[in-house]
Amino acid sequence: KCDECGLVVQLLEHSQDDILEFIGNEKYLDEEIGELNLKEKGVQFRKLISLMRQINDLKDAHLLDVGANTGVFLNEMRSFSSNLSGIEPSREAAKAAKTLFDHNVQNAVISAARLEDQYFDIITMWDVIEHLYDPKKDLSILYKKLKPGGMIYITTHDVSDWFAKLMGSQYPAFMYQHFFHFSHRTLSLMLEKEGFKVIKLKRFCKSW
Repeated sequence: KCDECGLVVQLLEHSQDDILEFIGNEKYLDEEIGELNLKEKGVQFRKLISLMRQINDLKDAHLLDVGANTGVFLNEMRSFSSNLSGIEPSREAAKAAKTLFDHNVQNAVISAARLEDQYFDIITMWDVIEHLYDPKKDLSILYKKLKPGGMIYITTHDVSDWFAKLMGSQYPAFMYQHFFHFSHRTLSLMLEKEGFKVIKLKRFCKSW
């Protein structure tokens, strides 16, 4: 935990290349729990879209979903816009997004993705930022891809909430693939350092 800002970081025991190789090989479709997870994601994404509509006009918006997985969120967005794309590091998940839903999803990490500058109205990162090896660098890249006035939506667990404090070292979000653990304060600080203006923070209850 940073004494200055309070950001909680996992001690990284593997190189970035090792982590990228592992993520690229992650599987999502060959387990029963994975299938249940995909169904549940659809329900939760509809809730998030409802929250987005309170702030943004989603009609025909150019939207990038970072960490698009198998394309469930992009599929939920199809009734609002046809200008949808995503990036996803898992080879299996990116392929599934194309074959199952015919989505435009690049198999890439943020730093390697082919994205136009000042192109997107909206960028979404649903439970992704805690998985990034260098979230500050990735946010800097994404900032340049948004149009002036564009919006980025981020969900992540809150390491400062009562449940995390109650569970201590047994907090379930302290898992090997979560490298960063944000609070509202530390996420806001990082966003603002990369040029973003935080306009709303909202607790969103979910299960998995």
